[in-house]
Amino acid sequence: MPVLPDPNGPAELQDGLEDLETYDDLTLTGGALAAAAGVTLKRAHLTYVGLNDGFFRQLELIDARLTNCNLSNAEWPRASATRLLLEDCRLTGFKPVAARFDHARFVACHARYAIFENVIFRHARFEQCLLADTSFKGADLSGVVFADCDLTNATFKGAKLAGTDFRTSRIEASQIALDELRGALISPLQAIALLGSRTGAVVSDEA
Repeated sequence: MPVLPDPNGPAELQDGLEDLETYDDLTLTGGALAAAAGVTLKRAHLTYVGLNDGFFRQLELIDARLTNCNLSNAEWPRASATRLLLEDCRLTGFKPVAARFDHARFVACHARYAIFENVIFRHARFEQCLLADTSFKGADLSGVVFADCDLTNATFKGAKLAGTDFRTSRIEASQIALDELRGALISPLQAIALLGSRTGAVVSDEA
């Protein structure tokens, strides 16, 4: 499906993104964007745009908003995103390996099997996201907030979790060791459930 640029957007997008180009004030609704390298998108708003299966090496996003977009199995190695909002996006199998997200929000995104390995997050939030079977191996999640997220079977091996807030999310069935939670914020009920599931201890207040 060809890309149809917004009437107020740049006409050059009729032929898709070009490598090493910068696009300002880009607004797109529908269509798909083929992979490109070294692209910078500033003040972009993409709605119902297909980015799935694309290899976007060193993509840079600044003041960008993606709504109802499909990023399934897309690869964004070493991407850089500053003030990024992703709403209701499909991120199944999304691979932003070794990327950096600064002031980013992921809202109601379906990110099962996503691979956020070695990603650096700064001032980031995940809200009401499905993150089951997701890998955060080696990621820097310091201060990240997971609000009402499903982290079933997610793995955090080698991740930095100082100040990471899990208190309202489902983390009890994740692949996380007790010693990996040092510095993270969890609720009393989560602590009890994690203690029981990781050690086999029976928690009881009966004498």
